[in-house]
Amino acid sequence: MAVIAFALYLSKPHITFLAEKIGTWWRNRRQRKEEEEKDSGAKQSQETQRKRRNSGIAGIVSLIMKADGITSMREMKAAQSYLRRHYSPSDYKEIQEALETNMRINNPKFVKQSCIWLTANMNYSERLGFTEFLFDIARLSKGIDVGEWRLLNDIMKRIGLEDEDIRYLARKYSRNYNRKENKEAKDAKEESYTNELSAEVQSKSTSDPYLRILGLEGEATPDEIQSAYHKLAKKYHPDTVQDEEMKQILTEKFKEINLAYNALSK
Repeated sequence: MAVIAFALYLSKPHITFLAEKIGTWWRNRRQRKEEEEKDSGAKQSQETQRKRRNSGIAGIVSLIMKADGITSMREMKAAQSYLRRHYSPSDYKEIQEALETNMRINNPKFVKQSCIWLTANMNYSERLGFTEFLFDIARLSKGIDVGEWRLLNDIMKRIGLEDEDIRYLARKYSRNYNRKENKEAKDAKEESYTNELSAEVQSKSTSDPYLRILGLEGEATPDEIQSAYHKLAKKYHPDTVQDEEMKQILTEKFKEINLAYNALSK
């Protein structure tokens, strides 16, 4: 009798109302679960990206320090100082541990894999600033030798630096270029590379240097010069970054761009 009474109580409106409540509860529960899974996946993705970035940094720095066959305490201290300033304590510890491990082994895949990770997990300004740091490390051991120049050039291309930035860094550090061959660069092929690189880095006569700074060639029109200037000025304006060291790098680049534009606009 109780069952019959309950069935009579659950008239169609009541059944419909109860079904809607159950349906709403189920949809909310499923939505919460999906959001939790999404948040968990995002956290795992961020953690993976962070670890890959740190591994990439350690891999590239170790290669630069070993490229000339000489690993000095001066290089290591300079690298540690830079990394400590730019990364959190936990990131610094992770990079430092990986760096110490990488210094003891030689893995030819470091360049390719590390550059892939850096490109995926650093924005362009971060990659540009990191590359300048690599040049600063490389020049500490009696200048930047042939092997280091070749490695730096390879890294710059692999992480997607634009041609004008590669030329900018080559010009800036050309005075640190040491053409004396190291123990890994004594054959004819390396000598040929030395001559080619020396011409590329040190030549000033291939084209107007101010046009090169703006990424232009040949007979550029006033409109082309102005357009190139506005594009680069927007890209390299120091106010676009917060990091003080990166501001200094962009300020120097910005001054060079203005100098070139003013010279070409006369």
